Amino acid sequence: MRLAGLPALTRPVYCTMKGYRALDLGGSASLSAVCRHIKLARAGYLHDAIEDTWLAMQIYLWLHGCPLQGRLRGSLPRTPSNFRHAEIGPYHVDG
Repeated sequence: MRLAGLPALTRPVYCTMKGYRALDLGGSASLSAVCRHIKLARAGYLHDAIEDTWLAMQIYLWLHGCPLQGRLRGSLPRTPSNFRHAEIGPYHVDG
C-alpha cells in the first residue's frame, strides 16, 4: 500500500492461506491448490485479478462453513464460468 502511495489498511485482514493451514489438512495452501481441494477450477491457466478475488472469497466462505456463492449480486455480470459446487466441510477457522 505504501509503495502505491495509499494509506495502510486499518481494518482487520483475513488470510485464507493461514485459515487453510490452521485446518492442518496438509498440502499446499496456495489459491490453486485449495481450489482443487474444494472442487473449484479456474476458467483458464492465466491468473485474473477478479477471478482470484472471487475464488479467495469462495475459500473464505468454505472455511467458515458457509454455502459457496454462484453469483455475486450486483458485482459480477454473470456467474463465473469456473463455478463448481463443493461440499461444505465441518471446518470453521476463527480469524
